[in-house]
Amino acid sequence: MIITCLNCQTKYNVDEEKFAGKKVKCPKCGTIFQVPFKEEETVVGKNDKILKDTTKVVHTQEILKEVESLTLKGKRFSLAVLSGPLSGQVVKITKTPFVIGRANGDLIIPDTEVSRTHCQIEIDEEKIVLKDLGSTNGTYFQENKINEVNLDDKSEFRIGKTSLMFIITSEE
Repeated sequence: MIITCLNCQTKYNVDEEKFAGKKVKCPKCGTIFQVPFKEEETVVGKNDKILKDTTKVVHTQEILKEVESLTLKGKRFSLAVLSGPLSGQVVKITKTPFVIGRANGDLIIPDTEVSRTHCQIEIDEEKIVLKDLGSTNGTYFQENKINEVNLDDKSEFRIGKTSLMFIITSEE
């Protein structure tokens, strides 16, 4: 499997079985990033599919312990990156709150218009809430700057130059 450092764009050939889902440090620039898992598919709608590209790197914060996928009432949650530096990526939401930012969080987006700790998604049995965490440039839902908004399946929001879609799929 070929992985690419998001910072310096150096490419490395790694053993997929050994490194999939693990954190690695780029020997050239020192950036720490996560090697993506094997190719997987997420069904978005009846005829729509988003395919995870295993040649791209999902850049995430170092997580101290492995977390099982967050599941409530037989549903799984993920974010599809529609535009921006991680365009085409599908990221599973594995915990709540799920923090998104440029330097801190569960999903790291290398976008200079995204704050270090920008926003978070909180999921409970009754609702899913997107909250801005006092970001400099704001979190936008339907092109309106928000402090907090409820999300549904296929809700789209924007932080910086990055557009994301919140996806709910059945665990079946």
